Amino acid sequence: GPTEISYSSFDAPLCNVDPADTIFFMTYGGKNVTTLQSISYNTFNMSTANLKVTAVSINAPGPPTAVGNAKFTNMVITGNTFNSLKNNGRAVQFRNGGGDGTQPAANNIVSPVVTNNNIYGVSGSVGSYGIAFYDDKGSTTGATVRFNTITGMEYGIYLRVGDAPGTLIDCNNIYNNTIGMDWHLGSTAVDANYNWWGDPTGPQHSSNPGGNGDIVTNNVDYRPWLTKPYAPGQVVPVSVVYVD
Repeated sequence: GPTEISYSSFDAPLCNVDPADTIFFMTYGGKNVTTLQSISYNTFNMSTANLKVTAVSINAPGPPTAVGNAKFTNMVITGNTFNSLKNNGRAVQFRNGGGDGTQPAANNIVSPVVTNNNIYGVSGSVGSYGIAFYDDKGSTTGATVRFNTITGMEYGIYLRVGDAPGTLIDCNNIYNNTIGMDWHLGSTAVDANYNWWGDPTGPQHSSNPGGNGDIVTNNVDYRPWLTKPYAPGQVVPVSVVYVD
């Protein structure tokens, strides 16, 4: 059935032995989850974490695990604020499990929407991710990541996948992160146009020698970029100043 978690305040789990998540979704028994799973307008205080923690984690185990191979196809994470992410802290993570590698890839997280969230990390943190696609054998497909602010992380957006077909990452303010976007495992470029990288000259990459914004890796299609932060209500690409 549908799930709504909204207008609440959360601290990070007070774990001292094992990593833990504040909100954790996972399919069991091979059941596809097609009804809306909504996490909206919450505030997460992640400063209480002692070990690796994730504020919102959505997981599909994939074959041939004992809990069954199934999909999430209707997820919205919007309007949340994630504060004080420290070392090994993650705000939002999608994970496709892959079992032992004997089965076909399980692309079991389909079309998640991550919009209008504010993600604030502790500057200089290590192993921290704003939004992470962390997939063992499969890929998250058709993701939409728009209108988010991500700052103070080691990785603003981290795509640890071989491919992410249909993924759209645009109109985000990604700045003052050690690496703005990392997709060094990607086989094709991800659509990351019209983002603000913290400087009018665009992101740092060998193909943009004058860029002074956040670093992006290969396979990130960052052109055109915004030359000023995205503001709510602006229309892209018509009314926002950008570099072509």
